[in-house]
Amino acid sequence: MLFAQQNIDETSGLMIAKFFAATVLLVCIAMALRMALPLAQQRRIDARLRRAQWLLMDRWQAMTNWRRRKALRKSTEAEAEMAMEAAIKKARAGSKMTEGEWDGNVYRPERFKPKDPRDLH
Repeated sequence: MLFAQQNIDETSGLMIAKFFAATVLLVCIAMALRMALPLAQQRRIDARLRRAQWLLMDRWQAMTNWRRRKALRKSTEAEAEMAMEAAIKKARAGSKMTEGEWDGNVYRPERFKPKDPRDLH
């Protein structure tokens, strides 16, 4: 009964302290095992840990910056589309091509249309 009461009274702060203590213990054991290895194996393990650290840092940066890159891409695409529309309007306004039709930025003159749809030549 006393043991059950002790578990109920234990706060989350003590649980966190136990978690950190266990983590520190595992790190100390890992460091002791690393020191027991020959120097060449220590260097290999250190290189692998550095590569893992770089990979984790890259992943973290990619995860934290994805929103910023997405917003920047959207704004860049919107600016490019507005510039394209402005260039098309400017080209149409200064164009001497009046007898034809525009499809986006493609001009199709009337003289290229066949008079009879069945007559292709």
